[in-house]
Amino acid sequence: MPQAHSQFIVVPSRVRISELFLAATGVAMEEDSTWQKWNYLPAEAYAWLLEYIRPCHQQILKDTLDDKQPTPAALFRQLLRPFDLTIKAHKKGWILTALQSPAAVTTVADKPGVTIVWS
Repeated sequence: MPQAHSQFIVVPSRVRISELFLAATGVAMEEDSTWQKWNYLPAEAYAWLLEYIRPCHQQILKDTLDDKQPTPAALFRQLLRPFDLTIKAHKKGWILTALQSPAAVTTVADKPGVTIVWS
């Protein structure tokens, strides 16, 4: 089950996102899938997402609905994040890849007589 993500009221189901991804790219929503062009989808194909994305995070969706984006890549990056996937430019097209895990957080401990200078 995907973890909670702040941009969503409720995360859309993987099945629905997979169907939308297939319609937009022509390839299955599987890691390492590649495609060369985006299929045009009318605004109605994306409009159902309004009920899932919090109003304060809807600008990418609205720009996609209004054809202000050259491709829906930014929207799909947002939609794929809960499933630990992302889209990257690849050669003359795109590739679906796994999200990179965030780097390990290093902590700083107080040590008497030591001054830390952040550069």
